[in-house]
Amino acid sequence: YPPGTARAPVLQWAEFMPSDLTCQGDQTASSRGRLLLTQNNKYMRAHTLYVLKVQVINPQTTSAVPEEWHVQSYEDLTVNNIIDESYITGFVVNTAVQFFAYLKPESTNALVKQRLDFNMSFPETVAIGDQIQIVAPVSYLFSDPGDRRCPQYVFLDGAMTKTIPTCSANIISWHLMDESIPALSPVRFMVQVQNPPRTPTINLFQVRQVDMNGTRKSSRMLEGYEIVPELASPVITQDPSSLPCRIDVNLVTGLACEGTGSFASAVITFTATRSAELVSIQAKVGDASYDFTNARFGVGIDGPIVVTGRSQTMVVIEMMVHNGVGAEIAIHNIQNPMTPGQSTWAVTTYIKGPVPGAAVTTTLMPLVTCTEIGGVCGSFPSPEARRDEGLNLLGPVVLGYIRVDQNSFIEPIYYGVSNALVTFELRGETQADVNDVLVIRRPPGYTMTEGTLRALRSVSFGENGLDFLRKWSTDFANPEDFYAVLTQPVPALSTIRFQLGVASPVLAEKVMNWYFKTWRVQPLLDEDGALLDASMPEYPWLGREITATGTSDGAFLGFLLVGQVPFSVVPSLQTPGAEIKLTINLGVADGVEAQESVRMEVLAPDGFVFADSCRYGGSPIFSKCTGFQNQATLVTARPRLRGSDITVDLRVRNPGLTPTPNYFYLSLFQDESTQYVRWSQYLSYEIMGMGVVYKGNNQLAEEASGYFTFTPVRPSPAAVVYIVVTPPPGAGFRVLCTGISPLGFIFMPNCESGAVNEPLSLRFNNASLEAGKAYTVGVRVLNPGGRPSADSNYWGISLQDHTRATFDANLRIPGLELKSIPITCNGTGWTNSDPRVLTIVLIQIRVLHEIPSGTLQRFVVRAPEGIMFNEDPAKVSVLPKPLPLRLAIPTQVAGDLLSLYLDEQAPLEVGTYNIRFEVSNPTVYPHDNTWSIFAMKDITVEFVHVMTGYYEGQVSPFDINIAVQSQTSGAARSNAMPLFVMLCVLLLNCVPHLS
Repeated sequence: YPPGTARAPVLQWAEFMPSDLTCQGDQTASSRGRLLLTQNNKYMRAHTLYVLKVQVINPQTTSAVPEEWHVQSYEDLTVNNIIDESYITGFVVNTAVQFFAYLKPESTNALVKQRLDFNMSFPETVAIGDQIQIVAPVSYLFSDPGDRRCPQYVFLDGAMTKTIPTCSANIISWHLMDESIPALSPVRFMVQVQNPPRTPTINLFQVRQVDMNGTRKSSRMLEGYEIVPELASPVITQDPSSLPCRIDVNLVTGLACEGTGSFASAVITFTATRSAELVSIQAKVGDASYDFTNARFGVGIDGPIVVTGRSQTMVVIEMMVHNGVGAEIAIHNIQNPMTPGQSTWAVTTYIKGPVPGAAVTTTLMPLVTCTEIGGVCGSFPSPEARRDEGLNLLGPVVLGYIRVDQNSFIEPIYYGVSNALVTFELRGETQADVNDVLVIRRPPGYTMTEGTLRALRSVSFGENGLDFLRKWSTDFANPEDFYAVLTQPVPALSTIRFQLGVASPVLAEKVMNWYFKTWRVQPLLDEDGALLDASMPEYPWLGREITATGTSDGAFLGFLLVGQVPFSVVPSLQTPGAEIKLTINLGVADGVEAQESVRMEVLAPDGFVFADSCRYGGSPIFSKCTGFQNQATLVTARPRLRGSDITVDLRVRNPGLTPTPNYFYLSLFQDESTQYVRWSQYLSYEIMGMGVVYKGNNQLAEEASGYFTFTPVRPSPAAVVYIVVTPPPGAGFRVLCTGISPLGFIFMPNCESGAVNEPLSLRFNNASLEAGKAYTVGVRVLNPGGRPSADSNYWGISLQDHTRATFDANLRIPGLELKSIPITCNGTGWTNSDPRVLTIVLIQIRVLHEIPSGTLQRFVVRAPEGIMFNEDPAKVSVLPKPLPLRLAIPTQVAGDLLSLYLDEQAPLEVGTYNIRFEVSNPTVYPHDNTWSIFAMKDITVEFVHVMTGYYEGQVSPFDINIAVQSQTSGAARSNAMPLFVMLCVLLLNCVPHLS
């Protein structure tokens, strides 16, 4: 039929659908009928042969002579103006066979071989010598060519048990020689029949009974079943997809999507043998079906293709196809099955509307209208409405999908790098075998380097290199493909990792995706399929067939390359936690252009905090700077940024310690784009905090003095110095202004404290600090009732100038491991604080609950620097209640340490213990003038308490001779001891205020 607008006029006389004709008989039974062409402007053209098929009822009487049929045509329904007239010879009417039928066939498709189940009975006895013949319509076949046997013939029931039939083409015959068939006796059998290519013009099965003289005794005609012809010249080809292959990778590659689970496109071409109005499409690999839920179609020859029914396994479209006219259907967004292999397709054409004789459902369900959005919708035509059908049509091969992991990367990420390295992680959904070939296709602009392939994980390679012999490539000078032969199997779903040297593109390319495919070199076979050679030849595998087994479908976005923006970072201070000026110098010699402005983002290492308004001073280049945590965003005043020496100063607070990783990152963006066009990194500076040591009481819920000894890295800018003490975050410490110990600072500072977990601030009005010199200051600390986390048990101390700007700090000072042991220290006393004299010192401890034997090993007293212990053991005593010391060497002096060794077999009883010893005072008292007492088990400190020492001229808070007298007074004065202890405690509570 002609295409386009010329087709419709031809179809008016050349094609007749069931709805185009009306067949009428008389109201009462008669031998006259009418065929009306009154629908859809249909007509019969002159000098054209038409075949009319009419169903009639034969007369009740037999006739040995055929009678004539009278046919007339008229211009209109008035039947006044005759056009044509003819007489046609009819057929002989004989006695009807009593019963003749066959069961519904399994398939009505063309050329299908199947068994038909026949049943027949005759009005009279079929005598010995008679013949029974069943004549199928022309082009049905009961036998194979050159063979008169009847394939798969099975006699099922009746009297014809001895007679074996013969078959020839469309006739099956029985010649009764040893038996007869009684009248009205049913006979049932099955025999193979091959369907014809199309429905015969005269589609009637005939059974006839013939006597030995050839006279027909009875017969009956039976309507044959309609054959669904095969489509002519069906071809299914893979088509490059105009949509993304994978739902998780938003990338249109323009390549065929061949992988399992990918969304593919296909083109179906065929020629119909009969006109139809609907086309259905199905496809599968083995038992796994394609998913048509989201199928889309292009524009057909008659306009947009409309979907009338869609399920997961099938889609039906409305499309006029005509006898002998080629048709083409482009289908998109169908999901490949998860099973790799050869696909088979089924394409069927249908007519619309009810089919005469077909079952009609009595339940009408509301239909979901089909739209382009996808999903199950519409309705599906009945099998009786089929016009043509192509089954098991070979389609594209589905390959195992190879997923490229997003952990794949290129290093460095810049354009124009000749020695870059790409690292790929691949995961195949099917197994790759030894000697399979992995082929890597690069994007435009890249160059892959021979000899740089390196297996990193779960894979090993043998022969590999660039495809110079152009097995897949087209560019000899710079082949697009790199091949590598596997030397070990790669199981399905396992991840492999490898590395390849490349030269990155000089300029940005539109296509950036990499493509991976696996191939299998087939063994060498002879013409009969016998194996000749199964060994693996060398590249390019001449004379061998290679077949694809896996593909990535190009569904990998590739690597984002950027231009460099060299920059440096210079801080005004490297002090932890300090608010500083950060100077950034960058160069953009070739410039970055934008529509409105260029945006520069500076990402500092974790721990840095940019000010909200982060520009430090003015800038002619940047109009504003916005800071948020460790990121600063600067916007240019003009729509360009160009220069080889651009400097900008930013406000930022240093972290408490050197971060890891410690890199600054600088990115340039055009306008509001989220994709940077330039990017570089720069190694940050080291955070240099002053050395600080914290010591104090290590008992849970205990309030005592804590001391910080710090050595500034830089001197104080002025005499006014603020010292800010920050407790471990969220640990429950509270730092108090009561009990401040200025020590070497001499004068008491102004103090401001807060609640739990809040810092304390000390202001010294005349405390010029020198770099490299150690200083100690004490504050009152209330330990929490629970142990702080080891990860956060760090104190912080910051030194600030008169403007409260930090000039030195350490925010990572290890705290003490808090414990709980029933010991308290009530303080210390002395006899003389003058320099260079001998003096007696007393440290009083109290045991609140008995401590079991073996819990502690020794007590250790540490003196301030410069104070020397008297090494005479007789100068060490414990009054009035002695400690249970061991007999052998109970005490020992080692430099500034005095150790008292306990008897580990004896418990430590409840009571007050005054540890008395003699020391030599120094000429000059140290800045860190603190005494410490430790209770230890091996090297573990179970208890520690630190106290402020005495200075020249300072009077002891109590007279330690009272303790001496109590030792000699005996039991008579023992009742006075509780009063003495209470007095000592009261006096010692005042020590911090007196110091």
